[in-house]
Amino acid sequence: MSAANKAFEEISQAGLNRLEKVQKDVEGFCQKTAAWSGDDLYRLPKLLFCRLPQIDDQLPDVDQSNLPATVEELLASGNEALAQLRALSKRRPEILKYCGWTIVGSAILLSALIRFGNYGWALLFLIAGALASYYLWKCDTEYVRTFQSVMRFGRLVKALGVQWIEETRRHCQSRTEEALSRRDRNIAQANQKLQKEDANLKAVASKNATESRAKYDQALVNLKNEHAKRMTAQRKNAELLIRRARKTCYDASQGIGALGWTSNLWNEWVPISAHGNGSADETSDMAESNNEESGRFHGNVRIGTLQIPTPELRKWFPDERDFSCPGTTDLGSQSLTLIGDQAVARQLISNLVTRILALTPAGLARFAFIDPVGIARNVAPFLALKDYDERLIGGRVLSEPQDIERKLEDLSRDITAVWQDKLRDRYDSIDEYNREASVLEPYRVLVVFDYPAKFSDTMAARLQSIAQTGPRCGVFTILCVDKSRPASYGVDVNAMLRGAEVLEAYGDHILCKQEDLKCCRVIPDPSPPEALLRHIVSYIGEHAKAGMKVEVKFERLFAAIGLDNDARCWRASTKDGIDIPLGPRGVGKTQDLVLGQEGRDTENHALILGTTGSGKSNLMHVALYGLCLKYAPDELELYLLDLKEGIEFKTYVDGAIPHAKVIGIETEREFALSVLRAISSEFERRSELFKAKGVQNISRYRSAGTGLLPRLLLVIDEFQELFAANDSIARDSDVLLEKLVRKGRSYGIHVVLGSQTLAGSSDLSRAILAQINVRILLKCDEQDARRLLGDDQGLVRTIARPGEGVYYVMREVGDDSRFQVALMSNEDKARAQRRIRSLASSRGIPTGRPVIFRGSEPALIEDWVHYIRSGRADGTNNGVPVATFGEPLEIRPPIGASFPSQSGRNLLLVSRDEARGMNVMLSALASLAAQTDPDKTWFYVLDGAQQTATWRESLGLLLEAIPHQVEIVPPREAASLISRLSAEFQLRGSQPQSITKSFLFLLGAQRIRQIHHEEVAFMPDQSAPVGNLFATLLRDGPDVGIHCITQLDVVSSVERVFGYSGIKSFGVRLSSQLSDSEANHFFGSTAIPKLNNPAQMLFYDEENPGVVEKLRYFQAPSKAAVQQLFHHSVSKEESIA
Repeated sequence: MSAANKAFEEISQAGLNRLEKVQKDVEGFCQKTAAWSGDDLYRLPKLLFCRLPQIDDQLPDVDQSNLPATVEELLASGNEALAQLRALSKRRPEILKYCGWTIVGSAILLSALIRFGNYGWALLFLIAGALASYYLWKCDTEYVRTFQSVMRFGRLVKALGVQWIEETRRHCQSRTEEALSRRDRNIAQANQKLQKEDANLKAVASKNATESRAKYDQALVNLKNEHAKRMTAQRKNAELLIRRARKTCYDASQGIGALGWTSNLWNEWVPISAHGNGSADETSDMAESNNEESGRFHGNVRIGTLQIPTPELRKWFPDERDFSCPGTTDLGSQSLTLIGDQAVARQLISNLVTRILALTPAGLARFAFIDPVGIARNVAPFLALKDYDERLIGGRVLSEPQDIERKLEDLSRDITAVWQDKLRDRYDSIDEYNREASVLEPYRVLVVFDYPAKFSDTMAARLQSIAQTGPRCGVFTILCVDKSRPASYGVDVNAMLRGAEVLEAYGDHILCKQEDLKCCRVIPDPSPPEALLRHIVSYIGEHAKAGMKVEVKFERLFAAIGLDNDARCWRASTKDGIDIPLGPRGVGKTQDLVLGQEGRDTENHALILGTTGSGKSNLMHVALYGLCLKYAPDELELYLLDLKEGIEFKTYVDGAIPHAKVIGIETEREFALSVLRAISSEFERRSELFKAKGVQNISRYRSAGTGLLPRLLLVIDEFQELFAANDSIARDSDVLLEKLVRKGRSYGIHVVLGSQTLAGSSDLSRAILAQINVRILLKCDEQDARRLLGDDQGLVRTIARPGEGVYYVMREVGDDSRFQVALMSNEDKARAQRRIRSLASSRGIPTGRPVIFRGSEPALIEDWVHYIRSGRADGTNNGVPVATFGEPLEIRPPIGASFPSQSGRNLLLVSRDEARGMNVMLSALASLAAQTDPDKTWFYVLDGAQQTATWRESLGLLLEAIPHQVEIVPPREAASLISRLSAEFQLRGSQPQSITKSFLFLLGAQRIRQIHHEEVAFMPDQSAPVGNLFATLLRDGPDVGIHCITQLDVVSSVERVFGYSGIKSFGVRLSSQLSDSEANHFFGSTAIPKLNNPAQMLFYDEENPGVVEKLRYFQAPSKAAVQQLFHHSVSKEESIA
């Protein structure tokens, strides 16, 4: 019925619209043609053919019985009339012209002829004028008749238009009547069908009503009974669940998080331990809960009381006004966005931060506060966390755009690192990762106030990305949106609402924007009591360092690769490179230091960078002890240098590690350069070996079966000290180091450089850095990171804990990862040393003694006992005794001076510190006594030194052990001793072949006034002044084997004691640090090296003119050194050693 009515209405309306359009077209055409002239009527056939309905309705009516039958006939008649009218119109002007001139001429001539009486011609012209007038009348009559034909054509057109309109009206009326008829038929058919169906339904219902009535009534009764039973059971279950839920809130420690601040249980708050270690006063339930929740972030955080006004619950619990439970927000799955009342939103954020602190293990939650408007006022209660550890709040509250953008970049980089290095496709969340990881990944909470203030479109897009991807990676976002603040261009504030949990704050409540919670509202908790807040902040701050401390045991790391078993140690080969684990990288993976392996051609040398406290030294110990446990000494040799007041490598001296060939502790630059030269010499030696065998690298050399050739590992800590000064040492070091890092890989030489900063290495060539592709960065300065990593400098910006680092390989895309260095305690070092010594002993490998350089300590003469004694045993000195004073600052034998029988071979030592000077004097005495024959050598000690000095105990030990004749002479008997020596001088002068030696040691010569140059002139003597005798001994005594070894306090005492030219008698000179004027007088030059510590002295020997070098003087011989020097014979093997 409705369809038929609708069709009828559509057809009727279409017909009416068409009639109106035709009528409008006719009226418009009439108006347009009303002003036409006769000349325009020739266009009428074309217009009629194109738009026949547009007819002038003002034309007079015509007899419709004589209308043309077709349009073609109408057009033909119209064209014919127009052609006639057009032809007549063209001839009419000529006719008018000729007839007019004829009539006028005839009239003129007629009047003339009549005037002159020529009536015949006058009659003729009268007839001509009459004919012309007639013809003109006839032409005009024809024109009028033709125009009337055209007008008749117009009337015909109007008649046709009226006829067409009538036909159209009749056609529409016919279609309308047909549609109405069809509608009536459809309505009748539909009514019949409905009546039939209704009758059928009534019949079926009537038939089944009686049968189903009883069943329906019974089912209804059963349903009501079942419903009543279920409602009773549900009510009981609801009561039980509510009681259990409320009890749980009070029983478990994490349940405290569901309680309001006014609960008394907050007074007994105990934080969760990061490793599941409950406090001693915890109950068993709380301890068990702590163990289950350790290392987790409680994403469900209470924000207030959730009220649900449900009628069913009110029916079950009529005594309850509103059913309520703790209202929480799930930060662990999505970000939280607060809109509306800003004061309520800020208070809510403060409560959230407090609860996160209270419910997360200390140090595991790290906050980043962005407060662009309040500038830290909104987080003032939490600023105290910075006093305990800056990492808890990221250093400071951020308010400037550049700082905000930088923090967002760091968080984005953290998310990427966690996603790629830790979660991947193995873990769904950071909580799952932390349950299995040995190094817990901290949780980061980003809190933003007054968004979008000071946020650009780029920053807003990055914030949105963090909010969306962060929760899975442990980065949670709490955003306080202030829509009243204008947003920067391109910032869509509403974009932050999508995908987030949105809470709209009002004055006294909060509404949830989620569809399923729109009926609920949350009454926000008030601020926590000030005392409780301070307690939570202080407790978390005090325990944060312990909570942040990450320790991966060294033994546990190496047990994972089997090196905890001695049977598996020293079995690996360095033929194809070296590798050793440094620490865990994610779950089940370790970060290995790999150098020189085939297929990893860019990983040959390493650079380790880390500030103080970053764990750089620990990383070096883990790598070095690991290498010593994995590889045998014939597979790997170590050269260890520490250039800046460091004693980290001393453990390898105490442990007697057989791998170590050179160990430098507080190494001087000169010694480091000598080590580079020594390794460069080894480089050249290996180059010749490889050329002889026709091979190009160490792997092929060893594959050729030519025997073992160990790899060399040079480790230089604080290497930048080599380049601290722009001198020859820096230039030579740069050349040698560049050579080793560029070509050393092929010859099995690898370099590991360590430093706290690159600030002092500006002269380090780019070629060296370009060859060191393995870069291990711990916490370090941003400029250093930028220099080493370039655009990837942000990788180290967020490193927070000691031992955390980035392993970065240059020119390897994506080959960078974060890892945690294993912790090697002193006990671990001692255990590793015992194991290494045990392995060496079981294989019959002697531990040996490496070349040891202790930069800040005097050298030990016992390290050179064999060398000193071998001077006499193997005859290398040709019987000439050599006094040794100390070690040079490079790898070579001790510095000493020979005392042949020739002029000038006396020694002068100047030292303000008498104890240091005496160490040198005693070392000289011991070395000379160890090389000379007791029967042919005499020692005289003219002792003017302090009698209470501590070094005298060493002098006593030495005098007891020396088999030579040693005479100790006090200052008051100096004249007598000089007289006796003078007599000996005279005696030896008469016996030129004498091979005996006498050494006069003057201790504290400035106090022995009897030999002073300025005093002896006034001392009476029966033969000659003592001063003259002493001067003669100094000048000529060495020629007959009488040598003077003198110690003074200052340079100015030289002239006072020995005279103006007395210094020329001393061909060997030692001193402590001197001023320029003193150096010029003492050494004859001001271009002398600078001493860096008290254990060093300057040495000059006239045998090497113009050369002043530094040495570390020998400490006074110990009892053990004295025994080795004088109580044991020296074998040939010892001499060679």
